[in-house]
Amino acid sequence: MKILMIFLSYIGNGFSKTGGDTYFIEISRRLLKKGHRIPILTTRNGAKLLDNEGLKSDIYIVDLPLIGKIPWFLDYLWRAFIIPLRINPSRFSDVDIIVSTSPLLPDVIVTAFFSAILDKAKPIIYHHGFVTPLMLSKYNFIQRFLAVSIQRKFLTWILRKFSFTFFALPTAREDLLILGTPKEIIKDMVNGIDIKVIDDIKAKKKLFDGIFMGSIIPGKGILDLPEIWRNVVDVFPKARLAILGTGPHKFINKLKKEIKERNIEKNIVLLGSILGPRKYVLLNPQRSLYFQVTVRIGPLALWRLCIAAFHA
Repeated sequence: MKILMIFLSYIGNGFSKTGGDTYFIEISRRLLKKGHRIPILTTRNGAKLLDNEGLKSDIYIVDLPLIGKIPWFLDYLWRAFIIPLRINPSRFSDVDIIVSTSPLLPDVIVTAFFSAILDKAKPIIYHHGFVTPLMLSKYNFIQRFLAVSIQRKFLTWILRKFSFTFFALPTAREDLLILGTPKEIIKDMVNGIDIKVIDDIKAKKKLFDGIFMGSIIPGKGILDLPEIWRNVVDVFPKARLAILGTGPHKFINKLKKEIKERNIEKNIVLLGSILGPRKYVLLNPQRSLYFQVTVRIGPLALWRLCIAAFHA
């Protein structure tokens, strides 16, 4: 089959990668191995990520002015409504399936637009979860309300209106059912982790006592880590934490400042973005703690969890 992937909501710099991006990339790898053709419509930064990930496919780049130069909310609106004016759908007239690689505005709107014009193409979405107020905590109430409402209500209506088939993670499935999505059009999806690749990599020695992997943004709880690890170091002075990931410079700088103020520069190492199998040398679950849950369970609770794990 020929499967067109719509990957237009990516706002990273080519090195940062979300969990949703991982689903799309790993699923695309598998489809390519099975002999399917996977053209991908994306932005220039999206193309950088695919190149860095070594995904070999036909990439169609849409160059748009103002991307990354306006507030994120307006940026998504701009992408969603200007891209259909800059693309000639006829170049994709022979596709069998069109996939929205996320439940975000640009991917959904452009996928719906293409499916309305290309009669034989079936629209599908990889639905790995809605935007939540927590993810948008640095924005004001009105922006959070609009973003969450547009995604949960408006976009879900669009998805049903254009007869999308939903491939959803279990947590997203529950939300979709609450919003009135018929259960017969929801297909179960698991995450995009290649277990065999992980099992084939053997760590020779323990490198770190704890691992954090995720975007360097407040919504991931990253700014709680210096306080947590300071408490860990008070009990285990040699405990070392690795932070994998990248993000906006202002948050990286703030994180470094928090680490320095707590005098734990020797105990925390910022490794930046590590793509591909190399990260599994660090993420050996039998050799170190792995967490990305500071916001969900709170700094105090996570500190206690760390101490208990070290004692164990």
